[in-house]
Amino acid sequence: MRKASFGVRIGLVLPSLALFAAVVARSSPAQATISPSSASAIAGAITVDPTVVTGASFVSKPPSGTPDAVSTTPLESFPTDGSSYGILTTGDATLASQPQSNFASVNDGGGNVRGNTDYDVSILKIDLSVPGGDNCLTFDFQFLSEEWPTFVGSAFNDAFIAELDSSTWTTSGSNISAPNNFAFDPDGNVISINATGPATMNGTNSSGTVYDGGTPLLSTSTPITSGAHSLYLSIFDQGDNYYDSAVFLDHLVLGTTGPGGCQPGVTSLSTTKTADTSSLTGGGSDGYTITINNPGGAAVGLDSISDTLPTGFTYSTGSTTGATTADPSISGQGLTWTGPFSVPAGGSLSLHFGVSVPNVGGRFLNNASANATDPSISVAPTGPTAEVDVTSDVTCTTGPCTSSSTSPTTVAIVKVPGASDGDVLTVSLGGFTLNCANYKEPPTDVLNFTFTGTAAKHVYYTIRANLVDRPIDQYQACYGSTNPFTTRNGTPAVFNSSEGIYVGLLPMCKPGVGNANPCLKSRFQDTKGNITLLVYAPSGDPHMH
Repeated sequence: MRKASFGVRIGLVLPSLALFAAVVARSSPAQATISPSSASAIAGAITVDPTVVTGASFVSKPPSGTPDAVSTTPLESFPTDGSSYGILTTGDATLASQPQSNFASVNDGGGNVRGNTDYDVSILKIDLSVPGGDNCLTFDFQFLSEEWPTFVGSAFNDAFIAELDSSTWTTSGSNISAPNNFAFDPDGNVISINATGPATMNGTNSSGTVYDGGTPLLSTSTPITSGAHSLYLSIFDQGDNYYDSAVFLDHLVLGTTGPGGCQPGVTSLSTTKTADTSSLTGGGSDGYTITINNPGGAAVGLDSISDTLPTGFTYSTGSTTGATTADPSISGQGLTWTGPFSVPAGGSLSLHFGVSVPNVGGRFLNNASANATDPSISVAPTGPTAEVDVTSDVTCTTGPCTSSSTSPTTVAIVKVPGASDGDVLTVSLGGFTLNCANYKEPPTDVLNFTFTGTAAKHVYYTIRANLVDRPIDQYQACYGSTNPFTTRNGTPAVFNSSEGIYVGLLPMCKPGVGNANPCLKSRFQDTKGNITLLVYAPSGDPHMH
């Protein structure tokens, strides 16, 4: 049965069906890749860089049913990043891939949580640690509903809400109050079947799903500061427990925009960036393409296009082509091309430029964004993207390793050809020496590096995908110093009298502040499955990682 044919509410006509689902039989192959999941699994599927997630939980969830899931089934424009994405619903998430001719209306038994008309409420809380320099949180989403179009303008108004740091929305009768919501339409309303502007729903947008209507692919942003924050994502039925609604979620990024470039509200404009070459030797050249996408029905003017280059990368003068041939203004690692530019309706605008790559190893990511001329329009930034894997000129076998660089501050250690357990690898690098005394492949939980020298350094240790043997959060870095320090558990490092140093596992670096003590700066897994640990050693005494 379809609501397009019957303008009645099943829940109101047949209240005795409250614990049952008005659905058709569903297909096993499609369901196999839409899996009811925990809050942490959904957060991991949504977030581009999982290392920024410090925790996840459901503040509210219906007492029964399978409303929330991780999906690897492509539906509409999802996934927008990687191979998986999150689904929150007011019914059964596993029905999302059913044909649109079917009917999804599941009562999960969830009563009022925030007022007197919200039902089957899911509130996902994602705790984040925002790195220093990032000032904008952005994610992609699409809202879909079986309510559309029959109940447009009625009291049955299922909704999706996004809030930062505190969740305060409430319902009263047919009204929804959400003062902290940053995913709103041009009229300031929450995203629902009544949304306007770029969030207006139609049946074509949801034709590949079970739902009768959907918004287009949307992005929403909110300004953010470095440090600890919590993102709240809520969906609920309004008026009763019937007629499922859903939100697809993906590409949650923490990025950097210019002044005024991160505006709350929904937008269909987004920024993408790609590298010409994703893997190369340090000291060479590369290039990037920035593209602003506009799926909307009207052209959008831009005042500027901006980019934040990775540390050590430099712009190649005279290399810009595409939207402009003018060189950008440069401030530190920031590049800004000044408009005006115009992104055509249903089209895109691109520019390309070249860079010089530093002679240091590591995994380097990039941020790009744009500022619309209309201050009410936000252009979603890329967040960390356009990965470039650089191999330094350090070449190691099982003996001494040397570098032509006189004063490097970054070293990349990867699986060394011909090395085996117990080998000692030595790297002599312009003023300091690095020994990997406990080199092991496949890796163990703890990676031990020894330094002599006093310069501040970053060390990348990359575990190739074929050698990864455990979840990323189980890899730790061991550190030893002639000075006392605090370990990752908050306890003092233990003094090793035979070696004359304090030893312990490194704590995570604190984002947004200068770290005076050694710390594990990040753990990340690239698109190829390689896992890299980035360790920071401040200037001072000899130290070991």
